[in-house]
Amino acid sequence: MHPPLNPSLPPYNMNSENDSKSPLGPSPIYYTDEAPGTTNKERAFIPPYQPLAAPYPQTRRRSRFRRVIRASCTALLLWVLFTTSVHSVVNMMHHGHRGFDGHWLVNGGAEYPVPDGVKLGHCVSEDGWTPALTKFAGNHNKSSALGPGHYPFASETTFEFPLSSSALSLISRGPFSAGNVDVVTSPDQPKDKVTYRVTVRYFKEEIRDLAEVCSINRDEDDHGVGIFTPSGPRYPSRRIRDTLYFETLVVLPEPEGDSPLIVKKFETDVPNTVQRFADLNTKILFETLDIHGSNTPISVLSLAAIHGKIQTSSGPIRGVFNASDSLELRTSNSPIQVHVGLTSHDKSEPLLIMKTSNGALESEISLFSSSSSSATETTLTYHVEAKTSNSPLTINFATAPVGSTLDLDASTSNSPAKVSLHSTYEGIFNLSTSIFRPQVVAAEEVEDPKGKERKRTVTIDRINGHNKVDGKVFWGDEEKSEAEGVVKVHTSNSPLILKL
Repeated sequence: MHPPLNPSLPPYNMNSENDSKSPLGPSPIYYTDEAPGTTNKERAFIPPYQPLAAPYPQTRRRSRFRRVIRASCTALLLWVLFTTSVHSVVNMMHHGHRGFDGHWLVNGGAEYPVPDGVKLGHCVSEDGWTPALTKFAGNHNKSSALGPGHYPFASETTFEFPLSSSALSLISRGPFSAGNVDVVTSPDQPKDKVTYRVTVRYFKEEIRDLAEVCSINRDEDDHGVGIFTPSGPRYPSRRIRDTLYFETLVVLPEPEGDSPLIVKKFETDVPNTVQRFADLNTKILFETLDIHGSNTPISVLSLAAIHGKIQTSSGPIRGVFNASDSLELRTSNSPIQVHVGLTSHDKSEPLLIMKTSNGALESEISLFSSSSSSATETTLTYHVEAKTSNSPLTINFATAPVGSTLDLDASTSNSPAKVSLHSTYEGIFNLSTSIFRPQVVAAEEVEDPKGKERKRTVTIDRINGHNKVDGKVFWGDEEKSEAEGVVKVHTSNSPLILKL
């Protein structure tokens, strides 16, 4: 039985521009050691060299000219040998599969990187494309990062697969396979089908025809689309007019009733491609969601998954996520700004991992329980790990079930850390920083979440001077308290605040 979804979480506004630049830590200091010179007071006298006068100056000029030519030829020969050696090493790495987990598809002299285990089905040929609506804005400057509006021509193709597939996937490989992906639903989509519409934008038709867009699968019952552009020293050139831009639209059906449609597994692996998800929370439930990208953002209006993994690099992760078993959000050098709902069901212990670096981590977390869980005497346990560096960390627990247990490990460095716990929290807390004293801000008048007029007690102990604070929170008598929560928060060189 799948857990109920939580539509109470607000959809994320993709147009928000409230991101603040994360402060970086102090710049590293470089030291240079210079050995002092030594002076010998006693030196043997050596008369200066006196060259003999050349009886034939023109012969000497000719000799110098020969030496210059000889040195130039030697340098040129060494350069040719060096570049040939480097090219041979690159070819060995290229064809020896070093640094690339896959194999190479060779077609017409061009080589296409294909991940291991991926089998190619039907590939679109030159006459398999149909004209598509262009977004050309009449501006194709020399920028190295072109958007879809810079390309004067566009073609498209479509693929259709069963919604009941064991896995639905999208992958891209090659230097010019970048673009964007949008995952949406439509009431016009057949209830048992999923459609991939791939649009390629280009300057030259012959460059478009170098791309291979194919149906793919790993097992008999999974389906997907692969976008491959040739890799190598000749295909394609590095000129702007020889680039491509791919837009992929994945269209899922909408449910007829209140229950969401089930997608067993949906996965993407699309480097340098922006990924966006529409408001899917109450319409689609992904049993497994595995989203991979790089150097680009991942934005989600809302979605729900039992197991979810969202990963990119040098790009932010933003949006509303609901999960019941596990959710991982990972990036680097960019912020994570999310609303997360974790639902415990059938004695599950939901796990949330959020990790980045050099980017702010801002998260509002709501802890839920399914009706079957709340009706039992089982203690609900939630695990949350949140880590960044050189940027602020802000976490707020908006709600949590009465009697639940929270295990939180949150940390950053060289930036402030602020964690706000829900009033239902009971357990210990360990706070540590450097230079600053951790602060605990406890509300004086808090209503008993059980409605039994119990009094909340907060005890605080300071350890290791001003740098570490330990304490405990419980409702009612301490001897009767079953508080088992553990909250650990750490930073360095910056303030730390825990709100209760």
